[in-house]
Amino acid sequence: MNEQLGVHPAKPRPDVVRQAEKVAALIVAARRHLAANSMIDLSALEGKVRTLCDAAGEAPAKDAEEIRCSIAAILKNLDRLTAELTAQHDQ
Repeated sequence: MNEQLGVHPAKPRPDVVRQAEKVAALIVAARRHLAANSMIDLSALEGKVRTLCDAAGEAPAKDAEEIRCSIAAILKNLDRLTAELTAQHDQ
């Protein structure tokens, strides 16, 4: 699962990566609920993204690549969620 979230489990994870995992987990759960034709609740997403952005802004430069990978994975999952929501809406 961590690979799907953009995290490498063998390395110690900075706080910002843990915040990214929370955002990613919320998006993954939303995609699962959508696939099961269940209601999805993204109301917590904005706050979690804000916390992630704050943590990223305070992270040391040495963590930049890991943060970039985590955020790229989030964006990919958001794009998938968008496509899935659009497809469901168009049905």
